[in-house]
Amino acid sequence: MKIKLGVTPNSDWQNLMPWLQAMGCQPDGANATTWYLSNDTPEFEAEGVLLAYQPPALAVQHAMQQGEKPEAALQRWCDHAKRLLAYFKAHRNTTVLIDIRAVMQVPHEAANSLANHWHVTVDLPETFDLPALLHAEGLNQAFYQMLALQTLQQHREIKGLLAQLEACSLPLIATPLEPQGALSADAFYEQWQAEQQLSFEQARQAVATTRALDTLQEQHDALSQETSALKAQLQQRDAELERQGAQLTREQQAYAQASRRHAAQEEESHLLLEQLHRVQVELEQMHHQCQEQQRCHKALATEKADLEKQLETRDADLAQLSKQWHTWQADLEQLRNVLEEQQKASDQAAQRASDAEKAYQQHITQLETGHQSMASQKATLDKQLESQKATIQQQASRLDMLESVEEENTLLLEQLHRVQEELERVVVERQQREAAAAQECRFLQHRLARLSEVSESRARELSARQQQQQQAERDHVLALSAAHQKGRRGEGRHARRALKQDYQHIAASSLFDRDWYLRHYPDVAEAGVDPIKHYLKAGAQEGRQPGPEFDTVWYLLHYRDVATSGVNPLVHFLRFGYREGRSPHSSYPALPAPEPPADEARAEFVNGQG
Repeated sequence: MKIKLGVTPNSDWQNLMPWLQAMGCQPDGANATTWYLSNDTPEFEAEGVLLAYQPPALAVQHAMQQGEKPEAALQRWCDHAKRLLAYFKAHRNTTVLIDIRAVMQVPHEAANSLANHWHVTVDLPETFDLPALLHAEGLNQAFYQMLALQTLQQHREIKGLLAQLEACSLPLIATPLEPQGALSADAFYEQWQAEQQLSFEQARQAVATTRALDTLQEQHDALSQETSALKAQLQQRDAELERQGAQLTREQQAYAQASRRHAAQEEESHLLLEQLHRVQVELEQMHHQCQEQQRCHKALATEKADLEKQLETRDADLAQLSKQWHTWQADLEQLRNVLEEQQKASDQAAQRASDAEKAYQQHITQLETGHQSMASQKATLDKQLESQKATIQQQASRLDMLESVEEENTLLLEQLHRVQEELERVVVERQQREAAAAQECRFLQHRLARLSEVSESRARELSARQQQQQQAERDHVLALSAAHQKGRRGEGRHARRALKQDYQHIAASSLFDRDWYLRHYPDVAEAGVDPIKHYLKAGAQEGRQPGPEFDTVWYLLHYRDVATSGVNPLVHFLRFGYREGRSPHSSYPALPAPEPPADEARAEFVNGQG
């Protein structure tokens, strides 16, 4: 069942929320003290409206505890009560008006009455209990009560307004509630004497606590100085590590550059090898061509020699034929001379001479025919000789070309030898650079391993120092909180009352898990003590956790004002921290601690908010 909740100001209406939830309702407490002030009827999704008020005396006391003036607080309460009554009268069918005191005193009976009015069935647990109303303790309570009653007596409209509220309220309990009266002078004097004695004891304890706090402060200052020194050393070591890291980075960059140069040289060497291989292949081809040309040259030389021999033979034959021709010519001249002499000397032998001349003419014809044949042979031989000479000239030119090719091959071989020598030198230099780079790489790796070892050692040392510092801070904040709690709680009846209220706050919260506490701290289970009482008296001072959702030590370290307030950290979160937006655990988003209160409000918080 969805319920819209509306209450008068300065009321402990937050305690109604768990009571309504235990009844099975879904209360909506948004703007609970202001939404009904509007002249227009607000729109909200709810099946019913529950209006609640707290008696003006208690409301004024609570307002004075918050620093508000009593007359202004009472006037504001009256204005809100009038608006509350006006809304109730306008919406009687869906609205219920109740007194918060009745719910606080007898929650089960009040729940049954409200359920009967709404015609619903509730099953409130037998162990359900609500915390008491917040009010000041001791002399402050009496003072606030007397001042509130005096303010009520001076107000003219308050009696009629209270009568209307009581007439419109749903009777939750059978016995009417008694109005709050003022204390007598004797009771106030006796209470004042008790408070004076208690104040004296508290002052004595406060002196002891102050001394303990001074000692703790001195220890804290020493720890702070040591922490500052450690931080300075840590900064120096961080700077040294950064410097070494920068040097290592530079060395790594140099090594990378050397690696790139080495890769470039390897690529250049590879290109040179490929070029050399191509040159070698070309030289081998040219060498083969040279060998082939040399073989051709040898063959041509042999052929030239053969031709020269043939030419010499033919020259000899030609010379012999020329000698024979000259001999024949000489014989012919002699014969002509003889014939001329014979013609002159012998006319008688004309016939014989004619015959001889015919024979001679025939012989001459034969000789001329032979001479012509020899001339033709000579011409043929001359032509062959010219052809052989041309062939020899061609062979000579080819030999000259072969000689130039051979010289070029010689130059190429010399160039190849020089390239091979240069390549061998480059390979040797590359091997030397590779050896130097490998040695430098080994040195850098050794240096890097050494730096890594130093860094890990310093990291471990830093982690150990941080753990020591965290442990020291943890012990310091626990001791500080324990000292302030002891000084605030005091002894006697006041301490028991404060412990009871803290117990009620923790018992009504889901942040304290009894089973979890006993399971994680078996010494508490073996001792057979109440886990909440153990946490209030010793567990919080020892840094124990009330459950998985609240971290005691983290809460004290993150909110140092809680450690000096003297309030149990879990109780502080339930009463104040939750509303201030503080976080119960490191895993939840945390807001910064609020500004510390003024001295007067702080003193009131420490002495009166138990």
